[in-house]
Amino acid sequence: MVKPRTWTCLLAIHNCFATSAPDNDDFLKSLDAGINLLQLRASSQSISNSSSGAVRLHGDPGASERAMCPHEIEAELDLQGDKRFGCKGTLRARDTVKCSIWGEPHMTEFFGDRPGSHSHESTSPISDVLYKIGLLRLAAAKDGSWEVQLFNCGIFAGALAARIGKSIVEVFVDGDGQLRYLLNGAEVPSLPAEGPHGVKLDSTHRSITTDTAGNPRAGEHFPGTCVDDPGGQINIDLAQDITPASRDHNGEIQGNSGGNLNVKLEAAIDSVTAAADDKYSLCNLAGAAVWRVSDWEVHNVAPEDSLFTIGNQMCSGCNGHLGWDKPGGRIADVETHKIACDAAVPKDHKQITLESICQNAKIAIADAAQACDALKDRLEFFKDCQIDFCFSGGQVMPALEAIAEEASENPQPRCIGEECDPSSKCCNALRDQAILTLDNVVSNEMCNGGELRYGSALTQNGEVIDLVVAPVGDFECSGQLDDTKFGSKNSEIGVLAILAGAEQAFEFRFVKHGTDTDASPKNLMMTFLDIDQGKNGKQRESVEVCGGGSAVTTDDTELDIQTKGDCIKVISTTAGTGADNPDSIEGMSQLQRARTAAFEVTGSTFTATLGVSKKGRNPRRFNFAGHPSVSCVLK
Repeated sequence: MVKPRTWTCLLAIHNCFATSAPDNDDFLKSLDAGINLLQLRASSQSISNSSSGAVRLHGDPGASERAMCPHEIEAELDLQGDKRFGCKGTLRARDTVKCSIWGEPHMTEFFGDRPGSHSHESTSPISDVLYKIGLLRLAAAKDGSWEVQLFNCGIFAGALAARIGKSIVEVFVDGDGQLRYLLNGAEVPSLPAEGPHGVKLDSTHRSITTDTAGNPRAGEHFPGTCVDDPGGQINIDLAQDITPASRDHNGEIQGNSGGNLNVKLEAAIDSVTAAADDKYSLCNLAGAAVWRVSDWEVHNVAPEDSLFTIGNQMCSGCNGHLGWDKPGGRIADVETHKIACDAAVPKDHKQITLESICQNAKIAIADAAQACDALKDRLEFFKDCQIDFCFSGGQVMPALEAIAEEASENPQPRCIGEECDPSSKCCNALRDQAILTLDNVVSNEMCNGGELRYGSALTQNGEVIDLVVAPVGDFECSGQLDDTKFGSKNSEIGVLAILAGAEQAFEFRFVKHGTDTDASPKNLMMTFLDIDQGKNGKQRESVEVCGGGSAVTTDDTELDIQTKGDCIKVISTTAGTGADNPDSIEGMSQLQRARTAAFEVTGSTFTATLGVSKKGRNPRRFNFAGHPSVSCVLK
C-alpha cells in the first residue's frame, strides 16, 4: 500500500473543505481572506547552494516531526512495508519494481517483469537494445504524482526530465559532454541541492549498475545524482559513463571525456501505471526474446507534453559528443527527430507542472483557471493556485490554503510564557496518549447551575478520567444561549458558548471516572481553536488561561497575545466565516492553525475565561480539544 501523498501539494487539510465551493457570501469572504494571506506572505523561490551544501528554502515539516517524534510514525512505517530503498534507504514499500538503462543504451530491467528482474532468459546481462529515438516516457505514477521522461539520441541517451510532485528535475549532457542539472528551470551549480518542495539532488549516484557481466555498481568517479520522491514512491539514480582524460601521479582522474546518461528507477510496486492503461511508458513493457532495436511498442511523447524546460538543449549531447545515429543507419527517422529537437523552445516550469498535473487529474486547465480567477492579476499566485487546484482533485479552498502555507515557509511552533520546547510538548503528549475523546457527554446542566461532564475522556496508565467543565461564579443562559450550545462537535472537539458582549470563566476539572475525585492527566495540552471575530473588528473572541504552564502558537499566528502573572490571554484579530471552521485537529490548514493556541495542563484543574467584545444577537461558540495540535510540526 502506497502512503497517501498529502505532502506533494503542501496540504495538511485532509478533506476539511467540500469538494465543490458553495455559491454563497460566506465562501466569497473566505476566498478574500485566503487572497489577503497570499498578499501578506508572498516570497520568492529559487535554488540556493552554499559551501556546506544546499540551503533549505522551505523546510520539510514531516522530516522535522520524524526527527522529534520517532515513536509517532512507527505504525505508519509498518503499514508502508519492510522493503527499504532510495538514496539512503529511507523509502519503504511492500515491494518494489526496477527499470534500468545503461550504455548504448540497453534496457536491463523492466517494471513489466514485476518484481524487477532481467527481462528474458539469457546468459548476457544485456536485456534489450533501445534504438528508438526521440522523447520517450520511462515511467509514470498511477496517481499522477510523478513522471519520468528520457530524450534518446538513438545510440545514446542524452537527457532526462522528471516531474516529482510540483518539482521539475532535469539532467542533460551538454555539447562538451558535461553533465548539467536543473531544478524547476534553474541551473544547479553544484551538488547537493534542494528545491522548495522537498526534492533533493544528492551529490552522487547510489545504486545504479552497469550492463557488464555481474551488473557491478557504477564507478564512484562517474558523475551523477540520486533523487528520492518526498512522497515515498520512487527513487531515480543517474550516472554518466565517462572515459578518463588523464590521471595524476596518485591515479586520480583529471578531467573526463563525458559519455552517455544512464538511468535506474526503483518504485513502490503498487505506485506505477499498468501497461494496459499506459501506452507510453517503456518501463511497463516486459522483456522480449528478441531485441527490439528501434521497434519498441510505445509512442513518442508529443512536444506539448514534454517535461523539459530547456528547449533544444535537451539534444545538446546528441548534437555534440554523443552523436545521433548507430553506425550502419539502423535507426529510423533520425533527421525528423533532429529537426523536432532543434525546434523545441524553452518553457516555464510552472506551466509544465500545471499542464502535467491537470492532465493526470483529468481536469481542464480552463476549469482550474476559472476556480482561481480571483488571482488572475497576480500571475505567479494564479498559476500556483491552478496547480494546487488540479493536485487536490478540484478543490479551490485547499488550493488557496496551499499557496498561503507555502509562501509562509512552513510556520513552526512558538512558546508563550515560560521557556518551553514545543517538540517535547508534542511528543510527550502523543507518547502518553494524552488525547481527549469528547463525544461522550454524560451530563449537560450548564444553563441550570450545573456542569458539563465528558465521560471517559482520557485513559492513562489504566486509569479512566472524566472531564468536568463548570462556570465560575454567576452564569445565566438567555435568548438563544441554551444547553444545545454546549457539548460536543465530534470526538475530537468540544464546544462551549457565551453571549456576545460577555466574559465568562469556566473551570476545567479532571476527575476519576464517575466520581468527583481529582485526577491529574500527564502531558496534556488543551487547545482552543477557531479564535476569530466578526466583520469590522466586531465580536472579537478571547481566551485567557490561568494557573497552567506554558502555551504554544505558530510563529505566524494571527492572535494578539498578552501575558500577566500566570495568565496567558489570546485575542482574535481576523474575521472568520463558517467556511473556515475546523472539523479535525490534525487536518487543520495553516490558516486554521494560525487561529489556534494550545495550553499546557499542569494539574487536575485550570480556569479558562472566554470573552466576546461588543454585543450581538447570537451566542459565540468556542471550540476546544485535548490535543497538542500546534505544538506539533505541520505534516
